[in-house]
Amino acid sequence: MVKRSVALLAFLALWEILPRTVVQPGYLPPFSTVVEAVWDLFATGEIWLHLEISLARSLEGFLLAVLIGVPAGLLIGWFHEVEDYLDPLVQTLRQTPVLALFPVFILFFGIGETSKVVMIFWARSGRSC
Repeated sequence: MVKRSVALLAFLALWEILPRTVVQPGYLPPFSTVVEAVWDLFATGEIWLHLEISLARSLEGFLLAVLIGVPAGLLIGWFHEVEDYLDPLVQTLRQTPVLALFPVFILFFGIGETSKVVMIFWARSGRSC
């Protein structure tokens, strides 16, 4: 158990020390500052608002993926003619990492809620192929 904790403790120690000595805290705050901020979010109850918003986005993106992905999968599975047309596109898009498309989604849908939901939709819709 102790051996398994060494790497984690070393990581946390570096996280605490580096922002105080080498890295500017504006780029990487010390671990203690992050823990304090998380504690404050829980103490004020503000964390629940952020969790609610994040879960709502996740649910919306997942539901869109199910509502679009299941019928599309059924169409492709039942009709070989549809598969012949759509499979090259599906296979091409499936090979594109989700993270690589995030800037494209922000460009097309902006920085607001829509781009975030579309990112979740995209990440959920093609991962089980």
